[in-house]
Amino acid sequence: MEFESTFEKLAWQDIRGLLPEDRIIQALADKKPNVVDEEAWAAVWQLAQQRAANAFGAGRVPAEHADGVRYALRVFVAETLFTRRGFHTDEKNPFTSQGRDQEKFLRKIAEDAKNDENEKGGGTAFTEPMQTATTGLMA
Repeated sequence: MEFESTFEKLAWQDIRGLLPEDRIIQALADKKPNVVDEEAWAAVWQLAQQRAANAFGAGRVPAEHADGVRYALRVFVAETLFTRRGFHTDEKNPFTSQGRDQEKFLRKIAEDAKNDENEKGGGTAFTEPMQTATTGLMA
């Protein structure tokens, strides 16, 4: 089942700069050596989108954060490509800790957007129980 998202679509070539092209191709060459398997790319891209959506939540990406979200998606893809090449641990996969940082970044964007929405709507979101006085004339 295809995952539908509002994230700008990336191509595997968009990961160049984070990883050398030959490493990207190697990680995506499932059927023939040195040839990108488009099904493998589609699976990697879908995982990156799902991870971003899980961290970001539903809704549109605020325009001022589009570049940051695009970078987060690139990091998620790079981490997955390293994992496909057999590098599963933090020590061997330099994108694992970066991926966690990007998840935190996306959660922060989502929280800020939610707070902005509450402020614009005039509503108030209560996150703690209301404190009431239990002494004095009303007690």
